[in-house]
Amino acid sequence: MSSRAICALLLIFAATCAYGQQQPGSRHIAGKNDAAGAQVIINEVNTDQYPQVRIFATVLKEGAPLPGLGAADFRVREDEVDQEPLAVEPRLPPLSVVLTLDTSGSMTRRMQAAQAAAMRFLDTLRSDDSAQVVTFARQVRRLTPMSTDRQAMREAIGRAVARGDTALYDALYESIRLVQGRAGRKAIVLLSDGVDDDGTGKPLSTHTMQDVVSLARDVNVPIYILGLGTDLDEAGLTAVAQATGALYFKAPQAGDLQALYETIGAQLAGQYAISYTSSLPADGTEHRVVLTAQEVAASKAYRAPGGSGVAGRGRPPAGSEDAPCYDAAAAQSVDAGLQKIAERYAKGLINSTQRNQQRQQLVDEFDRLIAQGSGTAGCLLQQLGLVHTLYNGNLIDSSQRDASRKVLYAKLHDLCRPQATDVPPIENCLKLMHGAYEKGLITSTQRDASRQMLWKAVHELLVARANADAEIDQALNVVKQLYDQGLITSRQRDETREVLGQK
Repeated sequence: MSSRAICALLLIFAATCAYGQQQPGSRHIAGKNDAAGAQVIINEVNTDQYPQVRIFATVLKEGAPLPGLGAADFRVREDEVDQEPLAVEPRLPPLSVVLTLDTSGSMTRRMQAAQAAAMRFLDTLRSDDSAQVVTFARQVRRLTPMSTDRQAMREAIGRAVARGDTALYDALYESIRLVQGRAGRKAIVLLSDGVDDDGTGKPLSTHTMQDVVSLARDVNVPIYILGLGTDLDEAGLTAVAQATGALYFKAPQAGDLQALYETIGAQLAGQYAISYTSSLPADGTEHRVVLTAQEVAASKAYRAPGGSGVAGRGRPPAGSEDAPCYDAAAAQSVDAGLQKIAERYAKGLINSTQRNQQRQQLVDEFDRLIAQGSGTAGCLLQQLGLVHTLYNGNLIDSSQRDASRKVLYAKLHDLCRPQATDVPPIENCLKLMHGAYEKGLITSTQRDASRQMLWKAVHELLVARANADAEIDQALNVVKQLYDQGLITSRQRDETREVLGQK
């Protein structure tokens, strides 16, 4: 069994054990006849206005949304305590949805049908719902900002071209980040026809299935997935959908996509917003909600705002639980402002000079924002990721990206300098810089500068400590491992080998 299949099975097992052998969003029939064919799915537990909690949920009967339910038809238990009174809102708040499309080379023959189906999905949204189009092959690209401009989205979808390999989990991870901090309902709808693959049978993404599920749970966003064709990791895609409070849909042929997109649209439009006031403190702890309707129960966890797990903030790295990486709500505000500027410029409402001036003001605000975050390596990488995302979305230009990246890279470089006193932390820093370069977060020049500094440090340590045959062999093995991982160059490897060989 492959490692990818094992991961999927583990995720499904974890979801099944989440609440009394029940998968999140799956059926849990209590035995009454009227429950047959019923399904309850908790899509999102929203804490924007905590202690008021809003559960966005779907109740299905034989696969179709069941309308007309009121507060008396639902029961909510939070950490085993019944919550009352409940209210069912008469109108759903606007939805923010990321429409994520696979544009890898294998989609070439199916692209036209996929584009038509994705455009049809846009028609299922309400006029006040916002959407954003993301495509992925080897790279993840934001084709539009989050907006209500359906025409701009249709045009962007129509321009998509299928070419390249499949960075599936990077696309999902980036899609989640795009809705992080957005108020109201959220969802991601992804279409893919393949596995995460670099063209040689190995994963292409830098993020894993577990990374995606973990971030989706933090953000509390459901991921609906359409699997097209037969060359799919269906176990993995199903696990991701179920673990985040959504469903996986299989489309054997491209012609099946339109009906499935319409099904997802109908389910999102048919959600219930069930609200109550929690009696639990805003202390950052995790709680589990169980929702029952039609004699069927579903559960989902959420984290209360406050404490070390402040909702809407970047996740603190290990060992720095009280220092958020950045205020994601403020970062989202900057992102929304940049998207609005881009939208106005695209519509010809402002000229390039006005766009550049307005954009620079928000970039300055963004730089101040990330300067206030924790200076740990994990946080600096997150902040570099934010800069990368803004640039890929055409929200900042290359000079603005480079200026922000230069400041963050310098902090990262300086952070590694004090660690260059023993081989393991030096190796960790080499891996960190190599990974940052592979993700496009730093330049090759920056990577090489840090690599040169760190190689010199490890070179001096290895040479100084290798005073016997066994120590020399050990040092040579370290050099080989560093080179095999791509962390040092052949020249650096050979120079250290030569000095050690002379001993």
